[in-house]
Amino acid sequence: MPFQITPEIDFSSVGLITDVPAHALPQGAWNDCLNVRVKDGSVEGVNSFTDSFTTHSSYSAAKAVAVTQWTPAGSSYLNIAYILKDTASSTGTKGRVFIYNTQTSAHVEITNANADANFEISDTYPPQLFVFNGLLICNPGTGTPQYISADETTAGNLVDLPNWVSYGTGNKAIARIIRPFKNRLVAMSFLDNKNTSSTTDDVDYSIDFAWSSHITSLNSLSGAEWLTSFTNTAGDAFLTDTPGKILDGGQLGDVFIAYKTDSVVRVFETGDNFVLGFSSMFEDDGIYSTRCFTNIGSSQHLVIGNYGVYIHDGQSQRQDIAKGLFQDYMFSVVKPSNKDRAFVFQQTRDKEVWFCYKSVETSNNGCDRAFVFNYADKKVHIRSLPDISDLYESEINGSLKIYAANAQSNTIKELSTSLYETDGYFIRKNDTLGSNDGIKELNEILISSKGQFKIAIVGSETKLSDSALDTLFNSDERVFNPANSYKIDARYSGRFINLRVSMSGVISPELTTLQFGAKISSRR
Repeated sequence: MPFQITPEIDFSSVGLITDVPAHALPQGAWNDCLNVRVKDGSVEGVNSFTDSFTTHSSYSAAKAVAVTQWTPAGSSYLNIAYILKDTASSTGTKGRVFIYNTQTSAHVEITNANADANFEISDTYPPQLFVFNGLLICNPGTGTPQYISADETTAGNLVDLPNWVSYGTGNKAIARIIRPFKNRLVAMSFLDNKNTSSTTDDVDYSIDFAWSSHITSLNSLSGAEWLTSFTNTAGDAFLTDTPGKILDGGQLGDVFIAYKTDSVVRVFETGDNFVLGFSSMFEDDGIYSTRCFTNIGSSQHLVIGNYGVYIHDGQSQRQDIAKGLFQDYMFSVVKPSNKDRAFVFQQTRDKEVWFCYKSVETSNNGCDRAFVFNYADKKVHIRSLPDISDLYESEINGSLKIYAANAQSNTIKELSTSLYETDGYFIRKNDTLGSNDGIKELNEILISSKGQFKIAIVGSETKLSDSALDTLFNSDERVFNPANSYKIDARYSGRFINLRVSMSGVISPELTTLQFGAKISSRR
């Protein structure tokens, strides 16, 4: 039987699928990958992170925890707010808040000057830093929520939220989560720590959902109240339909979605004296951890649940997007003891949602990997991360910049738009090239790509382990340069064909299709 050229196999058509047996993968799918993705109809590298700026010089040993943009409506200046964990403090976990002016490169500390407003950084209850009504809101998750007014010089310090909740003993409540909802703030999952040195007398109100009165003045919280009265629209309720704790929540269209460990609750305005109403949406899954959801537009949230990844519209429609594709593998590579450090980030520039997690392979503090789902073309890849604890996509005058808080250093990083992570790859193993029997022989590989890359092929009689494949791949890796050729001459044989395509350093391959000169030489 003579050698014949196989039909084109488009390796940009499917992307990563991990939960299907290798022999059952669709043509062009990958079994494994790192730092390559399907983009613009080809296999490309993923953009790398570079150092953007070093945080305040007085805290060189501190670690970055959270980052956000702080630009008032109508303004043209870009300030970056960030929180540091002061590892040199008396507790080693003291939280400090700063503003960085990107025009002057000046850092200003705005940490609350009141001693009772000091807070500690907790991995279990990460702080929230966001802008609401032109104000920067800082909720420590372990202390009193705070805010500051915006100006170009960032003068002043954070102060306590006005009229904040206090318990009978006079101590101020701790809210684990605070989020905006229309023209009010909502607070979820409370703690009364009794203001004592012991934690044994603490009272946990982890199903408590409270909301402020309407805020009617621009750039102000002066009218905000939290205690219910006949003259305001504040209130609170206990979400008792399921026993799970409230972990997070966010606005979706005209409603607010509260996420518990074991369920999802829809919160809506009633138009009467009750102000807000509550209805249970799903009781068979909740949210994996705090910060594990995002709004992907079209009135939809994408959520990392405890049993899968799903998209919903705030009503009864829910779509599972991971089952049978990457769900099992994704949960297997997250370090279980550090699930509280996992979070979701939406990268709108490329229509991607990143599930950032600390993998079982690292002992560092931050997230070192991300499962990335493109919600436009439904393709998945995995990328590396530089040990980050938070990500934020800023926008000013139409220019997007993505900042990352580095949990291992006092550095804020930025996602490049032109540089790539080095040596990204994808693997397709145990490919039968459309024939389940017989020994396949290859004599050439025809390649369509724009950039240079490395290719390794292993023919095998049986299915090989990953470690054995890696050794064989490394021993027979060849560089392909499309400027010099359109094919590679090959001499490979085996019942199964295993393929690894790797980036040549930081060169993005922009690979589309491969074709093989192949024949079946025998059948058994």
